[in-house]
Amino acid sequence: MSVEESQRKDFHEWRRSGITGTDAPKLFGADGAFGDSTDVFLEKKSLSPPPEETSLMRRGKLLEPLFAAEYERETGNKVRRQPRKIHPNRDWMRCHVDRQILRNEKQYTTSLEIKTLSRSKMAKVLLYGLTEATIVQSLHNAEVWGYLKPEVFIGCADTWQFKRYVIDTTDLFDILNQLIDLEDAFWHINILGNAFPEREEKAVDLPDPQGDVFIMNDVDEFIMAAKHLFDAEQILADAKAYVDGIHDKIQSLMKDNNTEVAEAGFYVDNMMRTIRYYFRQNRPGRKTVQGKTAVNMLTAIHNNLEKALKEGDPELLRLVVDDFVKTFDADMLYKVGKEWDYKRHFFLSPKGE
Repeated sequence: MSVEESQRKDFHEWRRSGITGTDAPKLFGADGAFGDSTDVFLEKKSLSPPPEETSLMRRGKLLEPLFAAEYERETGNKVRRQPRKIHPNRDWMRCHVDRQILRNEKQYTTSLEIKTLSRSKMAKVLLYGLTEATIVQSLHNAEVWGYLKPEVFIGCADTWQFKRYVIDTTDLFDILNQLIDLEDAFWHINILGNAFPEREEKAVDLPDPQGDVFIMNDVDEFIMAAKHLFDAEQILADAKAYVDGIHDKIQSLMKDNNTEVAEAGFYVDNMMRTIRYYFRQNRPGRKTVQGKTAVNMLTAIHNNLEKALKEGDPELLRLVVDDFVKTFDADMLYKVGKEWDYKRHFFLSPKGE
């Protein structure tokens, strides 16, 4: 066994002996957590293998010291590595922070969590703020160390863009207490008491298969394709939420400036791109023909006329026409929909410098 493998094994054994910062979001059910209480239970009881290091995890490990140096450059604060820590009064509560921020005349001692994100996830954080999982993880770590204002430093390797967040635990005191109570109950009831945690399964209405179902767990190409499909759907969901958020932001800015058409230019790869955005709020509903009403009305008129012509009765034909002229209401043929917002954007032709 190599030194690295031995260190990883020792670290996972230490993790199994308590609840860590990465476990806390799973127990709390926080958005952005990679797993739930069942996953934590299986890991602590050695019923599931330790998580394997993924390419994203390795990328984060390699970039962490670079991002830490970037944090020092941007803030002027000094940081250092810290060993694993166990809560002084709760031996099951433990954490391993990325860095400790050293105290100076402008800075208090606290923990620093470093996150290396992709371009899309970085954009989501800049738009919506930190995920619940990151906040809960920081609260857990702050409780173990006794810090009041842990910090999070996120960065994107693709764009080399960074953002610093300070989490004030005094504003989240109630949530912190809920988290401690939740972790305490999980450790003593589920882990020490061997009570399997309740798990809510989402019901999925699957269609009945037409034919045999083949289990392809031994077909590597199928498994890889399925994983790529899952990842792609997650990217699409994230992108849709991100686009919807940007639309809301642009519309809010246009309402604040009382305009229906806005245009702005920006550079992308040394090319000027221009966006023109149209937004009109509370436009009147569309006027459309009510097909069924129109067909019924025209059918009745046709039948009456056909009857009058067939019987050769001029008086009946005159009555049918008079009745049509007097009673016909064109508005009966139409319906008006609800008010709606018109929004559409165009990227105009790019121009080089």
